[in-house]
Amino acid sequence: MKAFKKKLFFEKITPTIQVIRLQNQGIKNRIFQNNKKIKNGYLFGFNLRGPIDFSINSKTSCSLPMFDAFIYHGKIHSLATKLKDHKQHHLILFCIEAKTLSTLIEKYASHKNSQVLLKRECLHSVHMNLKIIDELHKICDLKKRTSSEMELISRIYMLLHLTIKQLIYQEANKTQKKYSLKKWEIIKIEALSKAIQKDPGESYTVRGISRKTGVCIAHLQRGFKEMHGMTIALYIREMRLLHAESLIRKSDYNISEIVYNLGLSSRSYFSKIFKQKYNCTPSEYKSRCLV
Repeated sequence: MKAFKKKLFFEKITPTIQVIRLQNQGIKNRIFQNNKKIKNGYLFGFNLRGPIDFSINSKTSCSLPMFDAFIYHGKIHSLATKLKDHKQHHLILFCIEAKTLSTLIEKYASHKNSQVLLKRECLHSVHMNLKIIDELHKICDLKKRTSSEMELISRIYMLLHLTIKQLIYQEANKTQKKYSLKKWEIIKIEALSKAIQKDPGESYTVRGISRKTGVCIAHLQRGFKEMHGMTIALYIREMRLLHAESLIRKSDYNISEIVYNLGLSSRSYFSKIFKQKYNCTPSEYKSRCLV
């Protein structure tokens, strides 16, 4: 049976923002004990892997499925978890004083269902969409490399904004049956996005991607539009242009070699889409970089 390493990361980003990240920990671990005992704050929890049972301030235990989040508003003293042994887990928590979020909360004051954010001692479940999951991964990537505190705080606020927006959307559409991707489809789309970012020059076709991932074309397109705001074809083109711009700045490749590196067959087509994004031809861009 596989033994998983226990990892617990705690960091105070600012005096009013604390981040806790739990990975692959065993059974019944009290992972959050707030010595300051915040009297009025928000606790955001995001579950990226495996089911988790938890309780806040030693109250009734709740379950948090994979790819679900929660928002709790009120006193924050502690959070206890009960995890399945020998199972992988990845839980990220953000503890924030209410006054720090006041500007973000006020932004939604005019929304019909915004009152859910003001209820004290209430726990709200949020189904994470692909934009929320993508933002979480970006925050995790920032922690792996050197980044400014301002950049990290900006990402955290974007994540909380997306989560609050999703909660209000859920409240407004409680009576409607809405389409949602299955968890395995979300995992496949996440992995595919990273693969395209890493190797945009690969010869991709939507039909071929569908066969390889097992996700139908309609669900693939829906997932990419939700996560990236564009179709698969446009996302591949965007990643190729970003890669091309980097090669022009950092490598000694000529334009024809870059076109080949991107898996494109037409230099004129590449020049056309490059100019649409950067307002100049690849050759003009390279000349500017040499100045």
